[in-house]
Amino acid sequence: KEFNAIRNFAEAIHGAGKEYDIRLLVDYGDKLMVYCDNYDIEKIDSSLLAFPQYMKKMREILESENGG
Repeated sequence: KEFNAIRNFAEAIHGAGKEYDIRLLVDYGDKLMVYCDNYDIEKIDSSLLAFPQYMKKMREILESENGG
């Protein structure tokens, strides 16, 4: 596993969540950073696999807030 690349990704997601005030992304980034710090390969894998679902959920939230 390339932990540094994944951690950089997690930090970027967290930063974007903070910048745009999207709690879902902040939480996702936080969790992924912790998993990287703990070298928890199983949780890293499941988090990365779940990312498209996070994006879908976020898109649905944004669309509902903006009237569809």
